[in-house]
Amino acid sequence: MKSASNRHEQALTAVVVAVFAAFSVVVFALEDPPELPSQYLSSAVALAVVATPWVIAARRMWRAWWSPTSDVTTRDVPSPLLASAAKALPSNRRDWGTAMEAELAHLQSVAGRWQFALGCVRTALFPSLNNRAPAVVLVVAVAVVGVGLAVGLALPAIAVFSVTFVVLIGIAMMLAMARSQRLREGLPSPGVIVVGLVGVAGCIALTAYFLLEHPSSIGAFDPIVAVVLAVVLAGSLWLTVSPPKGLTSSRVAQRCGVGAALVLGGSFAVTSRLALETQLDLDAGVAAYLMFAPIVILFFGSAIAAMREGSFRAGVQAAVWTALLGTLLVFVIYFPEVLGWHRLEGRLLLDGETGYPVGVNLRDAIVWILVWLPIWGLPFGVIGASAGAVRGKSPTDPQVASA
Repeated sequence: MKSASNRHEQALTAVVVAVFAAFSVVVFALEDPPELPSQYLSSAVALAVVATPWVIAARRMWRAWWSPTSDVTTRDVPSPLLASAAKALPSNRRDWGTAMEAELAHLQSVAGRWQFALGCVRTALFPSLNNRAPAVVLVVAVAVVGVGLAVGLALPAIAVFSVTFVVLIGIAMMLAMARSQRLREGLPSPGVIVVGLVGVAGCIALTAYFLLEHPSSIGAFDPIVAVVLAVVLAGSLWLTVSPPKGLTSSRVAQRCGVGAALVLGGSFAVTSRLALETQLDLDAGVAAYLMFAPIVILFFGSAIAAMREGSFRAGVQAAVWTALLGTLLVFVIYFPEVLGWHRLEGRLLLDGETGYPVGVNLRDAIVWILVWLPIWGLPFGVIGASAGAVRGKSPTDPQVASA
């Protein structure tokens, strides 16, 4: 069984590497070709640097899941896959999940077990909508048209973002109606809700204000960037108000996540202010902060949560909340700081470069904060959770195994 687990870990490593490689290909396709061949090598090195902590984190989570105490060693993969989906169901549909698990036990064919389990997972995640769905579809359609017309007249620059955001929220509402008890079960703590809602609202308001005050920035907010912003903020809003139950089982993790997020946002503001006041290292911008601060803050925030709960799972929850809320706070703080930096020879906040229009800061904020920061920092939170669980309770604790 150990050799089977090792093969699964190797396959998981290959999947992680393939995902990052595919992401790199997409990025290259969207950007201008590199001017020098050596830039391909530097891009490959950067990809390896980002992918390596993800490989470590993914393997650690797999080992926790594959622990003997989780009883996964006595079953094949479709069985725990279906069991995990069943646990995520609202209470009024738990009987269905139990029946599907019993049905799976009677299937012998490997292909048949996979097909049945994946079908059940799909049904659990995307259940049929109830009879209220047509009304919701109508409301969403009216909202999309109304928002599109209103925003198109008031601020055309964010029309694509607004319509995409409303459509995604409408889809989330329909899924929430299909899983009608999800909003009443496992709500996050008030601190998570407040910081999350303020963060999402602040991101939208500041983006609109920035485009309104700096019309020349519209070129940096092309449709692709607008859709990326809409997807990230809609996903953040969904996780804030209707997170999976796996993120709400530990109040300690949520408190640690909120605290670490506030530290991440506050230290970002302090770093920017000190750089402006002392006039030191302006040529480097805040890129060094975005490189190193998330590593430290997510690692220790998750480690503290894992030690206090004695649970790897609690540490992972803290990492997710820190990455989510901290990213939103840094984005909100970013825009007031942009103005101060741009007064100094038109410097960009991210890397301190001069001679660029102020709108480049908007693209930098979306790409390097909302997208890159959580991708870079989250695996270090998982690694910190692993370290904290070892220092807290035994790493074979049932809570660890069920992560």
